[in-house]
Amino acid sequence: MEATADAILVVDPNQKRILVNSKIATLFHVPSAIMNNDDDSLLLNHVMSLVNSPDQFISKVKYLYEHVTETSTDRVELKDGGMLERYSAPVVGKNGVNFGRIWTFHEVMGTMST
Repeated sequence: MEATADAILVVDPNQKRILVNSKIATLFHVPSAIMNNDDDSLLLNHVMSLVNSPDQFISKVKYLYEHVTETSTDRVELKDGGMLERYSAPVVGKNGVNFGRIWTFHEVMGTMST
């Protein structure tokens, strides 16, 4: 997960972090206290403070958490003028069990980490 240029976050069905790479912290300037806590809501609140449309951002997150089988790709504008592509999909095992959701963020235009 550290070898990719994208920020990656995987959460379980209860929205607790399973995996996260360091690009999340770099991209969103996440304090270590938040990175070291597995409660996804803390990270979510921090990221919402950085986006142009926090209501739209959280609305999409809530929708995807409620619709566990859906996959989504969209763009997120940051207050600093940067643009991210946000991708999210369910994490499903070979036996069909849903283990949670993966979120990736890819820099489209210059963002906070540049």
